[in-house]
Amino acid sequence: MTVWSLDYHARIRTLFFCMLASVLLAPQASAAPNAEYLQAFEFVKQQLERISCLVGKGYPDYTEKGKWIIKGPDEWTAGYFPGMLWKVYDQTRQTVWLERARRWTEPIADFRNDERDLNFGLLFKPTFAEGYRLTADKRYRRIALDAAANYAKRYMPEGKYLCSWGRLDDPKEQGYIIIDSLIDMSLLFWAAQEEFNPFLFEMAQNNSLTILRTAVRDDGSSIQVIELDSQTGWKRRDHHKQAFSVTSCWSRGQGWGIYAFPEIYRYTKDYRFLKAAQKMADYYVAHLPTDFVPYWDFRAPDIPNAVRDSSAASLAAAGLWNLAKLVTDPARQEVYRQTAVKTIDSLTRNYMATGEAADNGRILLHGTLHKPAGIGVDESLIFGDYYYMEALLDLIRDGRD
Repeated sequence: MTVWSLDYHARIRTLFFCMLASVLLAPQASAAPNAEYLQAFEFVKQQLERISCLVGKGYPDYTEKGKWIIKGPDEWTAGYFPGMLWKVYDQTRQTVWLERARRWTEPIADFRNDERDLNFGLLFKPTFAEGYRLTADKRYRRIALDAAANYAKRYMPEGKYLCSWGRLDDPKEQGYIIIDSLIDMSLLFWAAQEEFNPFLFEMAQNNSLTILRTAVRDDGSSIQVIELDSQTGWKRRDHHKQAFSVTSCWSRGQGWGIYAFPEIYRYTKDYRFLKAAQKMADYYVAHLPTDFVPYWDFRAPDIPNAVRDSSAASLAAAGLWNLAKLVTDPARQEVYRQTAVKTIDSLTRNYMATGEAADNGRILLHGTLHKPAGIGVDESLIFGDYYYMEALLDLIRDGRD
């Protein structure tokens, strides 16, 4: 290919994103001013107070007919509620929030050496690693490092990936990885930096590359579940669990990649991860409905009557905001940034709990946990609230313009 040809295609891509940016910036509903974001944050704090009074010693997971389903500290979502409490403490430095964060963080420590296929990153990074950052409590650091070391036992050295599901002593279960597990890599990268441990770094990088190679399609869409040959790391087949089909694109899976790949790039400086984040973001942006909140699957057969997933929207918004800081193309940067802003504006104005729906601490409505199984469909999801809060705080700190 000639230099002229490369330049031509680069100009075409730039033109596309300039056009998309002009659409995003066209006069619509005005973007939420900072005061509106601050008001939304106060609402989040109010709802977290309500939840802390309602759940006892448990952990909110998702709602069923508007009421929280409460799980134990070993559930994969358990780290999100205390993670939100740590975020409030980080913003306010009020003792009451520190006490709450510690109260719901501590019980998770018992599972740092668990041999089940737990999401160790989700359980220990927003709780103990974050608690250590905010308090300098060395016990928290030790617990998070123990969890990372235990998670590393799931590494399959020949295949260069971390087994996502099942028992490690069962060959039939050793070959499964899921795109969701990208979110867990931050714990391994953090631990690698804390202990100057190149082996943990290599595991996290290799696992991320394996998921990139096997789960991200050429058009930027993604598949959730991949079955690998544990000895080679090569794909045997694709599976769908929470998606509509093996050829569709589950919107929250897309969100996991948009959120995680920029963070992985920050740790590794490996351009392949930044490029993957852009591919997935471009697909996501191109397939969004007009209110910036995706359907549960981008290829659901009943669109536009399909249910939405506000958790996918909040997750992607947080990822797009960070991605915009990493890309160098001004047009792409503006598209990602404005999509994040428009998404948070839409969630704030159209998807927040109001009236009786807010009585039990719900924050975002219209999330979808597991559509094929009929679990948490058109409900509130604690991780959707977590990523909404994260993106909201990013916009408050960085400013929307």
